[in-house]
Amino acid sequence: MIRSRRISIEGLAPWFSEELNRAENGSYVLRVLNERAGGRAVVWNELKAYVQEAHDDARRKLRAALAPDLSPFRSSTDDPASGYPQDLHIQTLMGYFGEILAGMAAEHTRLHNSQSWIVPAFPFRFHQVAFQKLEDRRNLLLQRGSVGDVDSPAAIIPGRTGNDVLAFLRGDDGELLRVMVCEAKCLATHRPDKLSEGHSQLSKSLECPSGVRDLIELLSDYTEQPAREWREILQRFRFGSPQVGRVNVLVYSTGNKPAGLEGRTSWAPRDKAHPDYSGERKLEVVEIHLSDLVSLVREIYRG
Repeated sequence: MIRSRRISIEGLAPWFSEELNRAENGSYVLRVLNERAGGRAVVWNELKAYVQEAHDDARRKLRAALAPDLSPFRSSTDDPASGYPQDLHIQTLMGYFGEILAGMAAEHTRLHNSQSWIVPAFPFRFHQVAFQKLEDRRNLLLQRGSVGDVDSPAAIIPGRTGNDVLAFLRGDDGELLRVMVCEAKCLATHRPDKLSEGHSQLSKSLECPSGVRDLIELLSDYTEQPAREWREILQRFRFGSPQVGRVNVLVYSTGNKPAGLEGRTSWAPRDKAHPDYSGERKLEVVEIHLSDLVSLVREIYRG
């Protein structure tokens, strides 16, 4: 199994309007996507399926490790993936959705002059603290019959470390041409510190991102030809393919937009990179404005 879902142009086109800004020297691009009224309903079913597929690998990993011989499960508590990811704190779900939006932007918009970027997998399986939290909740449910409010402050957990999303561009011979490191932020309202943080995180100079190792490990669990092919390609990259270049993308999603603030249409700078971006590589920012974002995330995961 390897990811295959894409959202149709018939679903995406009504969802967002787009504003494009470029720096004069070509080193920076800002793309602002504003949600259209009524557009969400058009894309809803495709979006839910896209999100579910993004988490399929983590569910598979949970079940394979803890209950490989029990399926079909007699009850929900027998299923090691029960409650994943919907029973995690809304803050965690916001982070997950932000990463999925980053993958969607990579695969569905023209970033760094290409519309052929591929995200082989989302590395949610490496969010170990989330699995520990779900196991604790399962034990509480068995002992007490209740686990309380999933969105209480006590249920907040740290985010996953490492790269949020990696996308790859391949040549006609199938080999890698470029890697795109995507940093994701997903917030109910704009936070200047998070915008700065995203730019700082992308300023790191590693040619081969640490997330490549995670993807190789993830793909090693699959025997299908596409997964084997990707694993071999990424192994060659990790062990020193000199021709592979790196570019950076920040996908900054918020539930509000700077409407009425001195004519501003974006939180990120329009004509030059943020002051906290010190990287030498080309940077593109995709800023996404989604109305009532927290409710959207709740409905996607728990509806």
